[in-house]
Amino acid sequence: FFFIAFSFLIKYSKISFDLIIIKKLFLFGLPLIPYFFFDWTYNSGGRFLVEKYLSLEKVAIFGLSLQFAGIFNLFESALGNALLPHYYETSNSIDGNKRSGELVLRIILFFGILLNLIYLLINPLFFMVVKDINYYDAIEYVPFLLFVFYLRGIGNVLRLGLLFSKKTKIISLIKGCFLLVLLFSSIYLIKKYNNILGVAFAYLISNFLYIIVMFIFSNKYFRLILNWKKTIFILFYTCILFYFFINHSLNNVLFDFLIKVSVLSITSISIIKIFKFKLNFK
Repeated sequence: FFFIAFSFLIKYSKISFDLIIIKKLFLFGLPLIPYFFFDWTYNSGGRFLVEKYLSLEKVAIFGLSLQFAGIFNLFESALGNALLPHYYETSNSIDGNKRSGELVLRIILFFGILLNLIYLLINPLFFMVVKDINYYDAIEYVPFLLFVFYLRGIGNVLRLGLLFSKKTKIISLIKGCFLLVLLFSSIYLIKKYNNILGVAFAYLISNFLYIIVMFIFSNKYFRLILNWKKTIFILFYTCILFYFFINHSLNNVLFDFLIKVSVLSITSISIIKIFKFKLNFK
């Protein structure tokens, strides 16, 4: 992969060294080093706590749940990498605050559709892949962790405002604070429930608060002009549909899947048309 990437770099880029640019990159990137450490600890901390307070068997079940729920993270990470230069371009435009707000709103809708679609696909996929009945308990925690990745995705989109404003120190500071929130809440909830759900709830709580704090700080340095009625409606729609899919099922698995996919498709297309969203991100 390195050689392929390097060949494209040589072909499409002009390589030069500018000390001023290198200094700017260094000042921008250095404060993010703690962020990546905090992020790794944040992602791995749940497993360590489950092992310490529960058992190795529960670690395996929790890890399996994370693997399936992490499918959302694959799409979210890919979109985030592709979105960053477009977000910068949009934010630098004349009406950047308004256009960036519209972009974020479309991303939130896309994440909501993706959340529900992945959940519908995970249910049949899980039982196709996992044959050992001892691990079937893992499917119980997938919806909670999948919603965690959904919330994290929204938080990462809001984080772009701080990146655009070059406030990377604040990003690391926020991540570090919420790592502590996760650790303390996990310990409390694991002891209270004596179950993996304690960790799942701790991740939900910390990511929900993370979104609020990230929005406040990001909006302080780069104000997003959001249509709050549309934003609340989209969030409400996503949560209601997700709750419905989790708690209502038909005996016929195939028919249940087709009905839910149809509901998701019809409602999503209706929202896109009503809100006059474009299907691209330009």
